[in-house]
Amino acid sequence: MMWLSKNIFRELHYGLKVLTDGTILARNGEFNQPIKEIPAGEFGVVTKHFNSMLAHLKETTVSRDLLQSIVEKRTKQLIMLSETDQLTKIPNKRFYDLRIANDIITSKHCKTSLSLLMVDIDYFKNYNDNFGHELGDIVLTRVAQTIANKLPRATDSVSRFGGEEFLVILPSTDQNGAMVIAERIRMYIMAMRIPISALSQNNDQKVVTVSIGVTTVAGDNMNEVDLLIQADAALYEAKYKGRNISILYNK
Repeated sequence: MMWLSKNIFRELHYGLKVLTDGTILARNGEFNQPIKEIPAGEFGVVTKHFNSMLAHLKETTVSRDLLQSIVEKRTKQLIMLSETDQLTKIPNKRFYDLRIANDIITSKHCKTSLSLLMVDIDYFKNYNDNFGHELGDIVLTRVAQTIANKLPRATDSVSRFGGEEFLVILPSTDQNGAMVIAERIRMYIMAMRIPISALSQNNDQKVVTVSIGVTTVAGDNMNEVDLLIQADAALYEAKYKGRNISILYNK
């Protein structure tokens, strides 16, 4: 009788330990480790059901994680779409507004200069009038992609500002560096040799070119409004001086 009682106690103790260890693992999110099933008796039934519950929890967790992954992926795609110009496939003005604000904060914190280029395609209206808007869209896309592909650093960015204008943000870039990049962009666009038309208002204008306004600011007073105003003023001067030129803003 004593022997039987000891056996019952051992089985009870062992069964409780198996279930306790399994419960602790399940509570910690460990659903991949089923407990050892006791072959017979009431604990055998309990351990079998316990492992069935773990399998169900594992399946539910995988489904939840998969759903969360899908949601995160779709969210990133939607954000990317909302910040991308659908024609040229480069970032749009919404992206620019977010990026310039962040780059200004970083520049102030690191006490570095920040440069902005405003790029405008010369005589683009003439191109649309002579060749049609479909070919005009192709030119816009080629110019946009060329600028994006020729920027020297991952921290540099280009956005379509509207129409045939583009904005290039150059963090940690002084006036000299900004002018070098502006001239490279101008030369790359001209080197594509996209014919503009013999009917151009400027008889010397045979291929698509760009004019670029350049500005550089530094210090705690820098802001996106001044950057844009200065780049636009420099671009206006470039247009006034005959186009196909890069002009640095002077106060």
